[in-house]
Amino acid sequence: MAAEGNETKLVLFPYSGHDFNTTFDSVTNQTMIQTVARFLTDNNVGPDPNVAARSQTTDNRS
Repeated sequence: MAAEGNETKLVLFPYSGHDFNTTFDSVTNQTMIQTVARFLTDNNVGPDPNVAARSQTTDNRS
């Protein structure tokens, strides 16, 4: 269930070998991770790098 106010989209990855309506039981975790990563990169989506940089802590130990 999506958080209220956020749009939810179903994304189908055509990497099953023959059609869009198939399970990914035979796809390895690494393949799925690479597929999702490529989709995120191609569509310029994901976390804002500026926000991620601000959230990093600095090691102030002497």
